[in-house]
Amino acid sequence: MFLSLRTISRTPGFKLTQTAYLSNGDSKISKICAQFQRKHVAHSRCVCSAFSQQRSLLPSTQRHPFSVPQCTISTTASCYGLKDSLETLKSSLGLRMQKHKFFLSGKRLHLCCVELIDYDEYFKEFDLPDTFNSWFKITGLHIWMTLVRLSREGEKGIFVRNSLMKHLWEDSTKRAKKVAKGLSVKSEIALLGEQFLYTAYVYDDGFMGDDKDLASALWNAFFEQEEENPEKVEKLVHFVRKQIKYFDTQDSEELLESGLMFYLPLNGDPDVSKMKKKMGEIYMMVPK
Repeated sequence: MFLSLRTISRTPGFKLTQTAYLSNGDSKISKICAQFQRKHVAHSRCVCSAFSQQRSLLPSTQRHPFSVPQCTISTTASCYGLKDSLETLKSSLGLRMQKHKFFLSGKRLHLCCVELIDYDEYFKEFDLPDTFNSWFKITGLHIWMTLVRLSREGEKGIFVRNSLMKHLWEDSTKRAKKVAKGLSVKSEIALLGEQFLYTAYVYDDGFMGDDKDLASALWNAFFEQEEENPEKVEKLVHFVRKQIKYFDTQDSEELLESGLMFYLPLNGDPDVSKMKKKMGEIYMMVPK
């Protein structure tokens, strides 16, 4: 004989659960349901406690007046086996919150690259014409060296790299439009992008080898197989090695946080005070 809901609800101290639909004569099934009820209550307390912990972060006027058993959020996570997942989510959210900061760092890196380089020195040293193509060739070489340094910084470095490349193409498009005097440069910029990817691949392959391999890469990609003076190729090889080695001495946190990078001159020693002044101006040009 089944008990009615009305009869059960009148029983003092009895809580309405799944056992209300079971026969009062089947003790075995009743025990199983009683165990299920205890587990369900324990699970509910754990979830409610986690909810209470989150609510405690709110002002007291916004909290719910009822009290629940206390436990930590890690206990709740352990109930579901999600402790590692929560830590991963926390780390991911923290990184996403810093994405804007890394975006600004990439913008400053681009400004450092185009503002701290003495282009006239390259034009004179390597007999390059003062054209947009020569400007991009010199800029692309320094951008590639910067990317080599950023490749050591993991996911943070990827954010800065993406921002750097975004501002490079925006700047290149603006400069190309000035040269083209209002004509469309979309196809030319697309071709320039393919050219940059090719040169970066060639530079990577040469950099991973010895100086002969790097010289071959620079002669093919930078000099476009037109330079007949091996001393000029050798000079650029030594410069690339020196610049990347110097990049390795720069602090990672400072690089990612500020987006400021020190580029060495092609000839002689750098004017440190002048460079620092320019880097300070670049930092102020990009607000936080």
